[in-house]
This record gives sequence, C-alpha cells and structure tokens, in this order.
Amino acid sequence: MITDIINNAAIYSKLRPGIRKALIYVVQTDLAKLPPGQYTLDDSGLTAIISEYQTHEYMHDRWEAHRKFIDVQFLIKGAENMGYTFNPPKSTTIPYNEGKDIVFYNADGFQFPFTENCFAVFYPGELHQPGICNGNPLPVKKIVIKVPFNECE
Repeated sequence: MITDIINNAAIYSKLRPGIRKALIYVVQTDLAKLPPGQYTLDDSGLTAIISEYQTHEYMHDRWEAHRKFIDVQFLIKGAENMGYTFNPPKSTTIPYNEGKDIVFYNADGFQFPFTENCFAVFYPGELHQPGICNGNPLPVKKIVIKVPFNECE
C-alpha cells in the first residue's frame, strides 16, 4: 500500500507505467465535474470508476482484495476512513468474482483517515476496506482507477 497527498504524486513517477498514468489523470482532470460511471482511459485496460456513496460502519467481514488489478483510489470530495491490514484473513466471506476481480474476507486491521486530495495504491492481494465512516456516515465522491497488474510484464 502507498498513501499520500496528490501534491506528492511526482515522487511515485518511477512506479509502474499504469500507476503513473493514473496519477497524471487525477492531477490533470477536473474530477469534480465528471458524473459517476466507468471510463476507459486507454487501450491498456486502464479504467476509472467514479462513485458517490455514503460512508459505512466498519465491518469485519467486508475486507476486499483483488488479483488482477491495482487500485489507485483518490478522494474527490468528502472524508472517510480506510481500513488496511498486514494480517492474513480469517476466512473468505464472498468468493472471488473474476468478472469484478474482487474477493471479500473476514479480517482485522487498522484504519487511517482518507481525506480530499489523498490517494492510495493497493496492489493485488492487499486487504483493504474503503468507505468507513469516522462518526456519522457522510457522502463522498471517489475515483478508483484500475491498473492491470501485468501491464508491464
């Protein structure tokens, strides 16, 4: 996992080409004006998903991980806590969905504040839980850019 503010995006320019492209897209695009939906960014499989939702209570059984894609998440509007864990999951709660590249687990971990202009990068296999409320549920707008893990292999 990597987390930082978008002003420091250039520090990560030596990472995979898809991560670099994702961060450039975030910096150069007026994301506040884009409506929720899915956007194809290039022919390498780089895809952006913009969503608006209410933050939720922490849930032991809703830790997610991916196998084929890296998540580059950027909070456009609002604030949430993000869960992350180094611990192995206790059990699978929802089996792997290949079409959506997601599996859910029961796990324990920690939370960190994820505020406007913050980004996070999650590699395949890294358990994370986005959208956790810090107190009362709040509306947020977020972009998640899916970067194919094999894009430079």
